Amino acid sequence: MRKIFPALFLLCSLFSLAPEVPAGDLPAQAGKARAALVFSKRCMDAWLALADPGTGLLPQHVRGPGLWTPENSAADLYPFLVLASRFLDRPLFETRMRKILEAEILYTDRVDRLPDAWSFLKRGFLRPEPDMGRIIFGASEYVKDGLLPVMDVLGRGPWFERARGLVEDIMKHAPVKTRFGPIPAEGAEVDGEMLQSLSRLYCATGDRRYRDWACGIADAWFFEVLPANNGLPVHSWEFEKHRPIRDVLSLNDHGNEIVGGLAELYTVLSRKDPARAARYEKPFRRMLKELLSWCRNEDGLWYSLVRPRDRKVLRKGTPDTWGYALTAVYMGWLTLRDQACRKAVRKALSSLPKPAYARWNGADSYADSIEGALLLLKWEPDPGAASWVDRTMERLLALQRPDGIVEGWYGDGNSIRTALMYALWKSRGTWAEPWREDLGLAAEETPGGGLRIYLETRKPWKGVLHFDFPRHVENLGLPLDYPRLNQYPEFFTVKLAGRYLVKGPGGKRAAAGALLRRGL
Repeated sequence: MRKIFPALFLLCSLFSLAPEVPAGDLPAQAGKARAALVFSKRCMDAWLALADPGTGLLPQHVRGPGLWTPENSAADLYPFLVLASRFLDRPLFETRMRKILEAEILYTDRVDRLPDAWSFLKRGFLRPEPDMGRIIFGASEYVKDGLLPVMDVLGRGPWFERARGLVEDIMKHAPVKTRFGPIPAEGAEVDGEMLQSLSRLYCATGDRRYRDWACGIADAWFFEVLPANNGLPVHSWEFEKHRPIRDVLSLNDHGNEIVGGLAELYTVLSRKDPARAARYEKPFRRMLKELLSWCRNEDGLWYSLVRPRDRKVLRKGTPDTWGYALTAVYMGWLTLRDQACRKAVRKALSSLPKPAYARWNGADSYADSIEGALLLLKWEPDPGAASWVDRTMERLLALQRPDGIVEGWYGDGNSIRTALMYALWKSRGTWAEPWREDLGLAAEETPGGGLRIYLETRKPWKGVLHFDFPRHVENLGLPLDYPRLNQYPEFFTVKLAGRYLVKGPGGKRAAAGALLRRGL
């Protein structure tokens, strides 16, 4: 029989002590978190074994001709190997992950700092000439889907600087002329991605160029596209001729980004530049009202595809990215105090346990659906939705192959993303270093404002227990926390100036926040 060595800690403010209570359900939660981390580590190791021997670059597919792409290998796979290694294998994070980034810059940058698809067979670029539309799309995807979550967790560093370089050169080469100035694209996806990236970089750096670029994009959509389409964006718009190219709105991935981007810029400006935010308030309110009035099913989840000009639902199925645009709706609650926005999120979460939302189409689909729930549950806890997350996560983990690969394409990175997010949800942001496969960690907040932490191993372990901190302020400089795509939600956070009481197997002691931030 294997022996388990458990440890139970109670961490609380000196001014708000929590009562002693048993560990309760924490051992079971620790087991679930451990399974998610084992899944992440095995998948990371399997993909690293497939890297191009000459460059270290990662392919976008397990099979077929080796190809690195910014919109796939870089955006959806590599960044989540970075984050997995940070939590699960620090030496790997400090060495190989940085070398992969250096190789990426060396081999794939093609137009200033903007990368292009690179062929392992050709030992060079896939296409003979650069296609700026493709290049801008790939770089925008890389920043929004890949580098923003790394920035969220790690703050400043080489990945932060990579994001700055890509965003600046996208705007340098922005090809679409509008009466509001040049913008990166005619489409909702790229412009929405850039709104999200620019909003966060503006807050993180204070560089007003990012704000001004974001406002130029927002002006074009808020003041030209939305008024011509019953208050909603459409998939693509010809700005020089002021007419739609494709007059539908996708509330799935590859289309809903504009909703989140417009909401995020408004949210940031509402605190940092209220005068600019005031210009956007009326179209922002109308966009939310239209979305909530006819773009959802009876359970409060989105339809996949709608046509704004005649308010027609074209595709009724629920997208696996149902939670993404709901983060924009919740921003409406945080900034406008519109109760309809909060009720909409609560309704959607309460509907998840219904049979219609039990099965999704593959691992990546499960991963995106779970991600959406976790982004929202931090703000609106719902026991039924939390149980749905547990059941759905079990289905995702069961799809991993014996060799560690999940589905064999770059979407496996999204499965790692969500598995890490799930484990941190179970541990309330705490993590143990060095990590081992036999280590289980879970935590729960106590009524008095403390944190009860349960850690178990099958053999003796010595290491450091790390705590989360207000990353939205310290890493990104955001004026408030809000649910947003490509973040890792914060739960229990240790303040630098705080004073805490730690109770554990060795007794109890006071500890300053600065000390806890270095680990326990």
